[in-house]
Amino acid sequence: MTPSDTDNKPASKQILAAEAKIIKIHHTEFAVAMSNKAPFPSVEFVVYEVVAWNMDETVRYYERKGAKDSSDHVTDTNEAAMHLKGTIKWDGCSDITFFPDDDGDYHACGRRNATNIGTLIDQLYGMAKDMMGPEFVHNLSLFEGK
Repeated sequence: MTPSDTDNKPASKQILAAEAKIIKIHHTEFAVAMSNKAPFPSVEFVVYEVVAWNMDETVRYYERKGAKDSSDHVTDTNEAAMHLKGTIKWDGCSDITFFPDDDGDYHACGRRNATNIGTLIDQLYGMAKDMMGPEFVHNLSLFEGK
């Protein structure tokens, strides 16, 4: 995409095109794409949960946006249902939407799976701090969990 291609698209669509980083928490993988957001130092993110892999684990599958059953998977995040999306600002404040393409309900299979969300958000804060740089972060302790 050229800059002119992205000017008229919502920020969430722009960061879908970004190269996603894979975060593994216990046995769950998440694909995370982040982008700097103007005018103030902040980071916008989208997260997709990896729900399956091919036999040699070289291809990741995500739940399709609007899927009618749990076996409806896609490999392209542009067609996938978002797990989380949000913004983390320079002052440590964040706005996070769970399942923006769905009803917002979070289903967890057990305590470990439920705590993955907290661990994921903690890692998102670390990634946001690194992307913004320490000179733009208002209070480092808000980004380091202290």
